[in-house]
Amino acid sequence: MNADGVVVLYAATEPETARAELRPALKTDIFQIALETTQPLRVLDFSRLEAAKSVKDLSYFQPDYITQRERGRFLQMLHTLIAKPVVPGREADYLITQTMAEYLAHVHEAPFDGILFASAQRAGGTNVVLFADPTLLTGGIGEQFRVRYVEDSLEVHSTEAIKYAHRKLDVVVSTETGKMRLLDRDFGLDF
Repeated sequence: MNADGVVVLYAATEPETARAELRPALKTDIFQIALETTQPLRVLDFSRLEAAKSVKDLSYFQPDYITQRERGRFLQMLHTLIAKPVVPGREADYLITQTMAEYLAHVHEAPFDGILFASAQRAGGTNVVLFADPTLLTGGIGEQFRVRYVEDSLEVHSTEAIKYAHRKLDVVVSTETGKMRLLDRDFGLDF
């Protein structure tokens, strides 16, 4: 969500999601704390936004059907891009989401304090990114992000096992073009 030099706070709404998002190696110790907000925050929840613009709720007979359908598909695609895990060495692939975050935090007519989005590392988990308050950049970390440490919440976890689950995807390869098309449930990706 952030370009080099831009400070944001990455967190999760569940402790298990926060640990999974770290992608720790075996025998790694994880120090985890709970935070609470110090004031109401304005956050954009992509999962709710995507659901609110669902194509399923549209009628072919409404005058703006095509516009709404495309908007829904765009939001689904954007949510997928946001949730995509960072691949080391490929940070430039995230220029779209970094630009979007900067827009939401600083340019939008009513700036957001952060965003919520689906975890790519834990099914059903929710990630949180909080943007620093530009008027508080000289303050401490808690002040900048409008959070504080929850007393006695420090926990240490040691990574003892990692479980991966896989599913086979359908692939179509064109002998004419040499392109491969990966077919997923909701979208296709060209390689």
